[in-house]
Amino acid sequence: MAVVLALLSALAYGAADFVGGLASRVRSSLVVAATSAAVGVVVFSIAAAVVPGAASRAALLWGAASGVVGMLAAASLYAALAIGPMAVVAPLTATISGATPVIWSLAGGELPDAPTWFGLVAVLAGAALVSIVTGERSAGPRRGRGIALAVVAGVLFGAFYIFLAAAPADSGMLPLLANRAAGLLVLGVVLLVIGLRRGVTGRLTTRGLGPALATGLLDAAANALYVLAVREGALAIVAVIVSLYPAGTIALSAAVLRERISPVQWAGVGLALVGIVVLAL
Repeated sequence: MAVVLALLSALAYGAADFVGGLASRVRSSLVVAATSAAVGVVVFSIAAAVVPGAASRAALLWGAASGVVGMLAAASLYAALAIGPMAVVAPLTATISGATPVIWSLAGGELPDAPTWFGLVAVLAGAALVSIVTGERSAGPRRGRGIALAVVAGVLFGAFYIFLAAAPADSGMLPLLANRAAGLLVLGVVLLVIGLRRGVTGRLTTRGLGPALATGLLDAAANALYVLAVREGALAIVAVIVSLYPAGTIALSAAVLRERISPVQWAGVGLALVGIVVLAL
């Protein structure tokens, strides 16, 4: 069951990235992210009231920490994509984000058997291949900075998975509520600082609001599915499968925007599916 939930989470994350990308074409990416976080606060406030959960300091702290780390990870990724070659940045970030929880689990004494190792490596390799954007040239001397930021983003996304998994299993949706609230607070401060520095009056507009709200719903679903998955199964396996999220974005790009999927990406999908089957068995 954990494998299925993790795969659904990856698909939801991928869909959220796709819809968020569309929303960011007409609105600031920071505003889209803040709108998404606000939707998450509303969704998880309702969920926390409906789903039984024990309130504790650990649940709130781990949830809030994951929210802050998640915002820092996204900022690092956006910066890396802005200055580095996407063909390197995207797969590197996805691979490291999945590998970080594996390393963390190994450090904690969890030793997978041979078939599990094969499945983990296959999914990670598949995620890397799926994320590769062919035909893109290097960004020249800024390539090194872009790669460094991609590594930072990958580690921070991995920490995001670890922190959410560390919240008590009996805490219901409270860690996710704290996650979205902390993320919204960070984004609100950033937007306020930018607005004050630029003298922006904050004129309201509904352009791109629908996709931004949809992004928040998809992201909330992805986070909830991840938490449910990691409560059912091992962190290393769940996080590695979730690192396949670029596949969902690419599939929607091909279906909606008619973007071409390269043979390398198809090979990555096939390799990842083999790994998922092995992990499921």
